[in-house]
Amino acid sequence: MQPRNVIIDCDTGVDDALALLLALRSPALNVLGITTVAGNALIKRVVRNTLVVVEHSGKDVPVYEGAYRPMVGAWQVAEYAHGTDGLGDVGFPNPKRTVEREHAVDYIARTVMAATEPVELITLAPLTNVAWALAKEPRLAKRIRALWMMAGTIDIGNTTPAAEFNVWVDPEAADIVFRSGIPVKTMIGLKPIMRDGGIESADADQLE
Repeated sequence: MQPRNVIIDCDTGVDDALALLLALRSPALNVLGITTVAGNALIKRVVRNTLVVVEHSGKDVPVYEGAYRPMVGAWQVAEYAHGTDGLGDVGFPNPKRTVEREHAVDYIARTVMAATEPVELITLAPLTNVAWALAKEPRLAKRIRALWMMAGTIDIGNTTPAAEFNVWVDPEAADIVFRSGIPVKTMIGLKPIMRDGGIESADADQLE
């Protein structure tokens, strides 16, 4: 099967680190680039964490720094869940890899518009970068083949009783993306993540 061309947008904390490793090592995906946005941690820590994960994956994929704040207001980071460094305070050494000079928003717009084959977006973070890219290049929505979002909830939240973190942090960006003309938008909310995305004790023992 031909691997699908994807750009992954993330705010690399513990959960995104695992998702990135799986995506980078998956034969089903051709990860063109990884864009970063503040969320689980401040942007500089998110960039560092992403570079650490890419380095440990053994793959050569560029990383781009993106939005350091939401479209409106100030960030609320999730150090309570991911530690002060965003990776559980494990103490990973600084990466040898460096971040690209191009801004994440510019990279998304340029790459999708120039692509000769379909490109899909996978977002694991607040939707700020994608919203700014759509604002920068209005034709972008029709060029994105599909958007897969870790976002939202239909019953119970993880940040407030009703709100999921990625949407709660930047609801204005989420509104822009949800209303955009991207032909296929799939929201993976908290319910399947909380129900099916956990690591059981036996899995933890095997990893140890």
